[in-house]
Amino acid sequence: MRVVDLAEVRAAKERASEEALDAARRMLGRRALSRSEVAKRLDEQGVEPEDRDAALDRLEAEGAIDDRALAETVAERVRSRRRAGARVVAQELARRGIAQEDRVEEPSEDDELERAVQLAEQRLRRGPIDDVAERRVAGMLARRGFSSTIARRAIADVKARS
Repeated sequence: MRVVDLAEVRAAKERASEEALDAARRMLGRRALSRSEVAKRLDEQGVEPEDRDAALDRLEAEGAIDDRALAETVAERVRSRRRAGARVVAQELARRGIAQEDRVEEPSEDDELERAVQLAEQRLRRGPIDDVAERRVAGMLARRGFSSTIARRAIADVKARS
């Protein structure tokens, strides 16, 4: 029977915690990740839950993990690059594991309408505005996460300007 040295056990536990922290820092060095994404990746690497949680808490305290700032960045990127509506933004934030309380406010209805009008104008410039074109634009706006109400109003605005 082997006698276990308490100091040896503590040292091994400390090494495991530091390894979890180092692994999390390497992940965050490549790109911004949410707490949930880092936790999932640490789990995949076989890190013990208590070591994972300690590393995540420490990184949050240091400011290396900031889900609220990440939510703002992701929402802005999705709105500007993908030119998407509120529903697609919410889906992306949920996919990234960002908690509801850390998510950004949805844009105002006027902002959503403005973006939808810009997209509808681009599509409807290509040809005559008939029922088929309207349905296609409505479908495109729906796929980009705009509500049907916003899509209808955007199409009506574009038609009124033409």
